[in-house]
Amino acid sequence: MIQTSHTYSSSGHEMPMPEHTCKMNMLLSTDFEDICVLSSRWHIYGLRDLLLSCVIIVVVGIGYEFYKSFYSTWSSRILSLNRPLINSDLQQFRVKASILYGIQIFWSLVIMLIFMTFNLWLMLSVVLGAVVGFYLTGSNNISGLACH
Repeated sequence: MIQTSHTYSSSGHEMPMPEHTCKMNMLLSTDFEDICVLSSRWHIYGLRDLLLSCVIIVVVGIGYEFYKSFYSTWSSRILSLNRPLINSDLQQFRVKASILYGIQIFWSLVIMLIFMTFNLWLMLSVVLGAVVGFYLTGSNNISGLACH
């Protein structure tokens, strides 16, 4: 919960000012207070919030690896059908593949933005999620975490 200590007056309206603001680090940091991840709505106020955020980020990383594995398996299976794809089937496949690829790119960019908080604990969580996800999917494709 945001605690207020100051007020701001504009046109006679009093508005509470939050006591906690987001820290923006451009250098590696191990802070665990007043960190915002992706937006001010995901605000880490202390150690408990940091640990919960790390767990969420690991799950997001694992999910990303499963999604990549799903996409690869799905596209390989469709393309390896024993029947030739007629134009409408090929067009349908390309539309679906493009949408799924767009989702993959969006997901990877979100992970990149989490990494760019320059918070060591969040960065390690991204890497741990990728490693665990890679292990659990049994993937042989070492393409890495590509933001695009």
